[in-house]
Amino acid sequence: MNTLALKIALTPLLMTAATLAVRRWGPAVGGWIVGLPLTSGPISLFLALERGADFASAAAVATILGINGVAATVATYALLARHWHWAATMVASVIAFVIVAALLRDVRLSPLLAFVATLVVLIVSLAGLPRVSPSATAARPLRSDLPIRIAVALSMVLAVTGVAERLGPQLSGLISPFPVFTVVMAVFSHRESGGAVAIPYARGVLLSLVGFAVFFLTIALALPHAGVVIAFALATGASLAASVIAAVINHGLHGLHR
Repeated sequence: MNTLALKIALTPLLMTAATLAVRRWGPAVGGWIVGLPLTSGPISLFLALERGADFASAAAVATILGINGVAATVATYALLARHWHWAATMVASVIAFVIVAALLRDVRLSPLLAFVATLVVLIVSLAGLPRVSPSATAARPLRSDLPIRIAVALSMVLAVTGVAERLGPQLSGLISPFPVFTVVMAVFSHRESGGAVAIPYARGVLLSLVGFAVFFLTIALALPHAGVVIAFALATGASLAASVIAAVINHGLHGLHR
C-alpha cells in the first residue's frame, strides 16, 4: 500500500474511532482521545516515509513548538466561549494559533529545550483558566459531526504532507498539530451546551498535550537512530505513560484544592 492510500485509510479510521469512543464513554475518555496526535501523528509518519528520518525528526521538533499554538487556541476558546458566539470564538481561537505559529516560524531550538519551553507554556495556560464547573450536561453529538471531522482532518493531512517539500520541516511541523479535532468538538459542545463547557474541556485538553509533546520529543530523538517502526512504537508508549502520569498529578492537585 502506498502512502497516499495510507493517508486516505488511516486518518478517517482514527477520527471515527476517537469520535465513537467519546460518544460511548464520555468526556473523561474524550480527554485521552483528544490528547492523541490524531492528525499530526500520521503526518509525522508520512513525512518519515516520504521525506526521510532527518526531515521528519526536524519537523517533530517544530511540532513540539506548534503545540504552543494549540495551547493558545484552546485557552482562547475557553476564555471567550462564555461571552462570545461560537463562530466568533472559533475564529478568534484559530487566529491565536496562526499568530503563535507565525511568531515561532524562525525559532530553532534543540528537542529538549523545545519540550521544556512548551511544558512551561502548558502549565501557565492551565493556571490561567478560570475554575468554573458548568452545570450543563454533555452535548448530544449531531449526525453531521463525524463526517465533518473526517473531511477536515483528512484534508489537512493531505494538504500538509502534499506541500511538505515546499514548506520545509519547520513549517510542516508547526502547522501539523493544528487542533482540528479539538476545535470541532469545542464548537459542537458550545453550540449545544453553552460556552461554559469549554473551560473544563480546555483543562483536559491542555493536560493531555503533555503526552502529545512527549510523543514528538521521542520521535525527534529516536527517529534518526532507531528507524521508523521502533521510533513510533517508543513514542506511542512514552506518550501514553506521560498522559497517565499527568492525569494522576492533576487528580492529586484537584484533591488538594477541595
